[in-house]
Amino acid sequence: MSLSGQLREYLRELFLHLLNDNTALSNLFTSLIMIVFWLFLAKIAMIFVKIFSKKFKKLEENETKQAMTVRRLINNLFRALFIVWIAIMILGEIGIDVMPLLAGAGIAAFAIGFGAQELIKDVINGFFLIIEKTFSIDDQVEINGHKGVITDIGLRRTKIINWREEVITINNGDIKTVINFSINPSLAVVEFKVSPTFDITVFEQEEFTQFLKDFAESQPEVIDLPSNTVITSLMDDAITYRITIKTNNRKHVGVERELRKELIRYLDQKGLSIDIPYVIENIS
Repeated sequence: MSLSGQLREYLRELFLHLLNDNTALSNLFTSLIMIVFWLFLAKIAMIFVKIFSKKFKKLEENETKQAMTVRRLINNLFRALFIVWIAIMILGEIGIDVMPLLAGAGIAAFAIGFGAQELIKDVINGFFLIIEKTFSIDDQVEINGHKGVITDIGLRRTKIINWREEVITINNGDIKTVINFSINPSLAVVEFKVSPTFDITVFEQEEFTQFLKDFAESQPEVIDLPSNTVITSLMDDAITYRITIKTNNRKHVGVERELRKELIRYLDQKGLSIDIPYVIENIS
């Protein structure tokens, strides 16, 4: 017999003794006392939940929004399950058979779930996105062809903002592939074209190598020295060169901008010209 069953039996025997074996009144008082007991237990549990929340208030301020979301979700889940359990116990005390109710609720839940599959899929996917830390707030990502910065991660939807300051809301259930640009260092890439008659030996000289080295040392966001200038395309009317530089995460755009300016200045001083395609620089 469970502890609650033992307590109920003890109270019933006590009231039978006090009420001269009046079964009806004994059962009534026993049920009332047990209801008060379950309500008291629920109150104590809520107090512990509040104490727990206050204890970790300072920790919550330093948590990521994902961790905070997961912790609150778990707390709310346990609270809901506990309240349901207390309600079932109280219904049992007043003589209501909860099994048929649970069976009916199961059928209703199935019907509702069948009609809300998209909602359920969004919530489940959102839970795993948070647990697995697929991306974080302020990460630069590409989701379903949309590029931008993560501004909000919820159980049902994720929001990103693109370079036009447009907020894009994506259902978590629709997220299949995520490209996260904020995990590894970025790569600055500058391409430029020269005519076929251009003296390409200028890019093989020690002076140009020193120019790239000096540029890298002047840029605090550069992690590694630029690679040698390489040819990426040979056409009848132009030769395409490429310079790549490893930078701190999401700092490649500024480095690319500065390298284009310095490269033009360097070659202008030598009386040489190049064609650098116009690039729209944005965070998307």
